[in-house]
Amino acid sequence: MPRGAVPAEWALFYAGSGAEVIPLHTPFTAAPCPCLRDDCGHLCSCMTRSCGAVGKHPRTRRGKDDATSDPETVARWWKTWPNANIGIRPAEALLVVDVDPRNGGDRQLAGMQRMHHPLPITQTARTGGGGLHIWLRCGTPVTVGKLADGLDVKTRSGYVVVPPSTHASGGRYEWIDQSDVAPAPDYLRHLLAPPRQPRAGTAGRSGATPARAAGLLRIVEEATEGERSNRLYWACRRACEHGLDVEPLIAAAVDLGLSQRAAERTAASAASATGVES
Repeated sequence: MPRGAVPAEWALFYAGSGAEVIPLHTPFTAAPCPCLRDDCGHLCSCMTRSCGAVGKHPRTRRGKDDATSDPETVARWWKTWPNANIGIRPAEALLVVDVDPRNGGDRQLAGMQRMHHPLPITQTARTGGGGLHIWLRCGTPVTVGKLADGLDVKTRSGYVVVPPSTHASGGRYEWIDQSDVAPAPDYLRHLLAPPRQPRAGTAGRSGATPARAAGLLRIVEEATEGERSNRLYWACRRACEHGLDVEPLIAAAVDLGLSQRAAERTAASAASATGVES
């Protein structure tokens, strides 16, 4: 798109490429609130005081289920709301890794890539809040919505805010790499795959060998400072899948300097992702 293109042009560009587009509300950053009261408290075009999703929630009645690539519908929406932020509902085969540095997502991403290998060059946007949206192609089902603290996964079950939308902070979303969407690496597919359910009568025993338990413990014990939470999360997920006790993993992470509360929260998140009560 040419520099200076307006939101309607971007929305039609996305729709023309086959993406399913949805108009989102807009934060009041540069422009004053339409109510013209200095003390109104409105931060979002939804005109709800203390909106919890400023500039990120859909304007249409059915939300993400209204997303479409029909150009006439998209043109009508942006004629009605010319400054609307833009959301895209990922296609079935796509996922977006949402990196939120405010919650340590940048460190988690770096740790994951050191532990395995770097993600491929792919379509990537910088978010208005300073994070990243990394688009990848994944042909297997994805049921996990979180890889680690600050490292979420967006799929067709939701939608993604895309450039040139405006963030509540006043920053804009922008593309920093418009390469073709690359396939997700095998290790990421494995982390995102639905947990393997043990056959009846084998719960707590399938794969629960001393060697596996020792291997998972070693993964945590060998973590460097920037990898502790990410390695603990990964090891706890594998432990939960095989019916292994996560307490030794938590203790190892705490010995390395992770707080007890942070370690327990990470383990609980891993257990939730595998459908196991923590």
